[in-house]
Amino acid sequence: MAGALQETSRLLKEHLRLAGLPDDGQLWAVAQSPLGGRGLVASRDIAPGELVFYDVPLVLGPRAGAHCPPVCAGCLQGFEALLPCSRGCGLPVCSSQCESVPLHRFECQKLSSWGVRTNGSWSRELLRASTPVRCLALSPTKRQVLQCLQRHGGSQHAFEVDILKQKTEKGPSTEEEAFMRLACCVMDANAFETAQIPLVKAVRTEEGTTPSLRGLYPLASMMNHACTPNTRHGYDERQRMAVRAAMHIPAGTEITNSYTSLLWGTTARRYQLAVTKHFLCACSRCSDPQEGGSRLAALRCLTPSCQGSMFPTEPLDDESMWECELCGCQATGRKAAITQDVTTQKLELKERLCREVLQLLETLRAGQCRLRGLLLYELHCVLMELRARRGRDSSDATVQDLGREALACVQEAAEILAGDITAPVDIELRLSTCRRDVTTA
Repeated sequence: MAGALQETSRLLKEHLRLAGLPDDGQLWAVAQSPLGGRGLVASRDIAPGELVFYDVPLVLGPRAGAHCPPVCAGCLQGFEALLPCSRGCGLPVCSSQCESVPLHRFECQKLSSWGVRTNGSWSRELLRASTPVRCLALSPTKRQVLQCLQRHGGSQHAFEVDILKQKTEKGPSTEEEAFMRLACCVMDANAFETAQIPLVKAVRTEEGTTPSLRGLYPLASMMNHACTPNTRHGYDERQRMAVRAAMHIPAGTEITNSYTSLLWGTTARRYQLAVTKHFLCACSRCSDPQEGGSRLAALRCLTPSCQGSMFPTEPLDDESMWECELCGCQATGRKAAITQDVTTQKLELKERLCREVLQLLETLRAGQCRLRGLLLYELHCVLMELRARRGRDSSDATVQDLGREALACVQEAAEILAGDITAPVDIELRLSTCRRDVTTA
């Protein structure tokens, strides 16, 4: 293990050296983490607000989400009008100058050599899949840096390579495909969503979003997760990441970052981490029913006359009972939440609205559009909740019909949203659970 840690440290320092970043008075060291695997620890006491390190992206490019606003493949800026690259690679650019940007020229040549299929316009799908192509331009040393990072496994990762193979006649070589799949698995485990640095007035989509990018920051990716992290990070105009201490970090303490929102409750944080990062957090905050006194996920007591709040008796158990701090009333977390948050009338209203918009999409002949997939998913959730409230084990034909329709909805939704990393994170879990529940009922 010591040898592996030393090699990782050497590669990270070489990455910083190649980027021209000084390591004078280095405040971090690679060490074995008590959380598991590798991590960064403070080499001396670090004061609040003090710069811990700078990092630069090993690779920077468009995000892979289907709903992400498009950007120019050359300057990576968002513009209201994007033009197809005149060289026929199928990627959008904002000007002829951006066609000659080195990284775009590389990916343009690669796509052309693979026999990219275009109809004279640019492709959102190719843009989503372009970042792993950029990884092929990495030098041998930078490839070593990428290969030393944590990676995810599973069929849900590296779908970008499948897009590239579908959109090209010959496709990448066996070696190119293998490295791009590795790069995708590494990026899914480690990449940061970076802010676009606008050269022009920021462009907003109809949803109010502005373009953003994904960047693989090797040193920053070594920080392990904490639900109350001791650092914060931001970006400068050159896309350098600056990591600063958010609180006093004693020497020898692990330097941490949060992979979820600080304002999410324990259940939401642990679920998100399980789905996207493949681990369940058991930190002191997650283990504390009241999350350090913040009472962030407290639920109102179900007893009408009680003014108390309910908390999980076993926060690390998803099936834990919730108990009122004053009267001792107990209920499952699910029952406590739905009883106060969503009435049956509201569920039925949501069901009606989902059906009306789905009918409108039918009228518009919109086909299997992304919106249809999302609406079917929401309709599935409503139907399953109504089924549960009316009695899961009932022989009532209405209950059975709700289950069958809910299964059909989530099956089609999963097909429409397959390969989309922005799809609801629990869609596959809901599909398997619904299939089991309905077929065994």
